[in-house]
Amino acid sequence: CRLSPRTTTAAQSSPGRAVRDYREIDGVFDAIASVGIVEHVGDKELGQYFSKLTEHLTPRGALVNHGITTRDPSSKRGGKPTFTSTYVFPDGELIPVESVVHKAEEAGLQVRDLEGLRPSYALTPRQWVDKVEANRSSHPVGSEELCRIWRVYMAGSAIAFERSGVDVYQMAGRPTQRPGLTGAAT
Repeated sequence: CRLSPRTTTAAQSSPGRAVRDYREIDGVFDAIASVGIVEHVGDKELGQYFSKLTEHLTPRGALVNHGITTRDPSSKRGGKPTFTSTYVFPDGELIPVESVVHKAEEAGLQVRDLEGLRPSYALTPRQWVDKVEANRSSHPVGSEELCRIWRVYMAGSAIAFERSGVDVYQMAGRPTQRPGLTGAAT
């Protein structure tokens, strides 16, 4: 099995777009899209994460945040080790979507839309495995052990999404009124 990292050259070279670690953002943006980060930030740092993103939005800017969450409020980092926490995402923590929305609002975002994508997202890990398997020989070298780990992870993820063990949500928000502004953001 061979795996290759996706390049972000097109996004990095396009005018008005930037690919950055949220902790290293500089400047103010009309829109920020954050995909797949909340599950790595963790509950403890989630408020700081949303505050940082909000700080870098124009008063009428928009944030789209896409992330994996859990339906289990007892799911916390530091619990019993799992296959995923041991081999795939040792820094990961799935947070209930209600907590994600609450932290976003505490950080000064007005959540305008929240969409659950779990039923259709369950297809995504299955399609990733199919594509990797179909193109195994065309990817740069990766260890067979790593490939087996990712196959098991993706299969387990597909089942978890299908059975509602985990969810995927996309949240859209705008900054709430800030000091010195006349009228709330619309």
